[in-house]
Amino acid sequence: MALAAASIPAGSSAFTVLDVESILARLSAEARARVIWARGPIQEVLFQLQEEPLTDELVASAARRAWNPVWSLSRAFREAFATNPEQWRAALAADLKRDGEILERIVADEDSRETLRWIFGLLRSYYDLVVTAVPPDVILSAPEGEIAGLADDKDFQPLFAGQIALLAAIDAAKVAGRADRARDLLDVAFLELKKAQVSLQRHGLWLTPFPSETQEQRGDRAIRYAERLREVLSEEDVQVLDAARLQTLR
Repeated sequence: MALAAASIPAGSSAFTVLDVESILARLSAEARARVIWARGPIQEVLFQLQEEPLTDELVASAARRAWNPVWSLSRAFREAFATNPEQWRAALAADLKRDGEILERIVADEDSRETLRWIFGLLRSYYDLVVTAVPPDVILSAPEGEIAGLADDKDFQPLFAGQIALLAAIDAAKVAGRADRARDLLDVAFLELKKAQVSLQRHGLWLTPFPSETQEQRGDRAIRYAERLREVLSEEDVQVLDAARLQTLR
């Protein structure tokens, strides 16, 4: 566990709750007054992600601009978490369940539902690790220069960008007529978090989106994925993949 704690950036708890209003509502009046300013900048970023063409540049820019206000909320969250960990763990689990249900209502096919399960499973694994392996005082005492630098840290960017895209997807899913954009943002969140998973593995953090899965369930999932590939790949696709197969190591 010491390796895990040392490998987790201090800012990794930045979105341990995926709903700004949920964080604000649970803070004390004094803490809420300190960080209420962050709501506006975050809403501006979410609006841009929901309205402008989704490009890698837009997602990266949105994440950079959201970092400072999100970090301010995260500090308040961690301060509150330190006083009553079990209460905040329960709140986090409730928020993840609620947000997952919001998105479930707008995904229309099994592939999208599988993507949704993967995203929330990975986040649950990561949040469980963060809140158990990294004491609040470690995060709260991190140098400001280290925290500010995370906005441009290539290893950390995908983790935060994926969560910002997911927050925008949740926000869009609540608005009539925005389901298509919510689904697009969900795909962006998956791609960014997949990159984050690979990046974390390089630091020795192996996270699974299916932490409670049995060996039998894992086998069933592998078969389901294989059957789905057979359905969507044409004969030409299979030939291209076969031709690209590694033939020799010489």
